[in-house]
Amino acid sequence: MFDIKSEVESYTGQDIDIGKQIDQVQKEAKAKGKKIDDKYLKKIKKEFTRIDKKYKHRAVWMVNCIEQDIPYSSLEADLYFDNLYQAKHGDDKEKKDDDESFSVPISVTVGVTLSLCGLFLLFIPIPICKTSGMYLLDTGIGILASDALGKWDKYEKEKHNEKK
Repeated sequence: MFDIKSEVESYTGQDIDIGKQIDQVQKEAKAKGKKIDDKYLKKIKKEFTRIDKKYKHRAVWMVNCIEQDIPYSSLEADLYFDNLYQAKHGDDKEKKDDDESFSVPISVTVGVTLSLCGLFLLFIPIPICKTSGMYLLDTGIGILASDALGKWDKYEKEKHNEKK
């Protein structure tokens, strides 16, 4: 997903904000009858933003290594980024213990990721990209809807078992 985002940004010259695009996915899903839980979206935004920063950091690290004539190592770049990120966010006052106590269902993560890829492709003014973008967007939202149907089915089974 981040490779597609980077390519679209370089092709179009636009900077794509992950948070705004996730909000757009939420709007598209809501328009098609699927509400995504806000706590999942908040956690996905936080993680995707961190990964996006890490992805950009690697590029800057590579440029610095080339300028300084130092061998590039993605492991060193990642370790350096993780140390900087931990130093900046490690003692975050707003961080709550229960923030890390749940995990986002894989179907929600995959659905949001596919939808984001579709939205990124919609930035490109080429018909095949727009067609593929709409297909990915609809597929991602379809996965989100199937997650909701699975939860509904589980609820109905639990409700049925309670009556017995």
